[in-house]
Amino acid sequence: MKRNIGCLLVTIFCLFVSNGIYGIEPYNERRNDFEADIIFSVSNTADSIIYKYKILYHPENKRELVSISFSYHPDFQVPELGEFAVRGKADRDINWVGGRVSRGTRRRSMYIDPFKGNHPLKETIIPPRLVFQTSEAYLKPGETLVLEIESRSEHTIVGVAELNGFCNAAKWIWENAEDAPPDFDTGNYPKTFTVPGPVPKPQNQTSMIDHLIATTTGAYNEGWISKADVYQGLMDKLAAAKENILKGRRNYHTARNIIGAFKHLLDAQRGKAIDEACYQMLYINADEMIKMLGG
Repeated sequence: MKRNIGCLLVTIFCLFVSNGIYGIEPYNERRNDFEADIIFSVSNTADSIIYKYKILYHPENKRELVSISFSYHPDFQVPELGEFAVRGKADRDINWVGGRVSRGTRRRSMYIDPFKGNHPLKETIIPPRLVFQTSEAYLKPGETLVLEIESRSEHTIVGVAELNGFCNAAKWIWENAEDAPPDFDTGNYPKTFTVPGPVPKPQNQTSMIDHLIATTTGAYNEGWISKADVYQGLMDKLAAAKENILKGRRNYHTARNIIGAFKHLLDAQRGKAIDEACYQMLYINADEMIKMLGG
């Protein structure tokens, strides 16, 4: 008799869950409720840019890290998988694999709730992502993961990027977010770290100098350039280079010379007011700028 009652209760519970009107609250934490330290470096070869990340996942974190990714703007056409080489090694000799490149998509969805009727069609824009994870085991609290990404794509260049981390979330939540109480937080947020990483490559000289200006500013805001006068010196040169670029092709040679002076200032402050990874990032971009100016 007790067994039959128990089975009936389980059946009722499952029906409630399947209708999307019942859920068990997850623990009082969010998916981005974790800490990690990231040490990074950037280098350039003849035909590729190599990014290295050492991720120290804090021991007090409550859950395992399941994946990390770079997200791109939805309008950016992500390069083919073969143009990225990703090598990852974590503690316990666990290999992390990457390069699962998802295309930017528009997801349309509509569902029927027997108690509320039809919900309207919703369209969600999902940005393309370059995802790194492993099917063997996730990164446990206190462990270290070393990732190396080699980009051989003509469509990307180094810049100030966002690296997103995802840890495990509680399994039981409301089936449909609309059915949850208005103050219920599902906790589906990535933890975002600002790092040098692959970004869409500018398509012309003007957008490239704007990218170099934005990258230099982003580096200063992140503290990778530690002295205001050094930052201002770099920005003065970039402003002068842009002024000549906007005057047209006849002034490209002057702009090239100014970008050369920008590189000399980077060399002079390397390891002083400019962090090594920041130096590499800006130097690679300056070289690309000179190429686009015909140098």
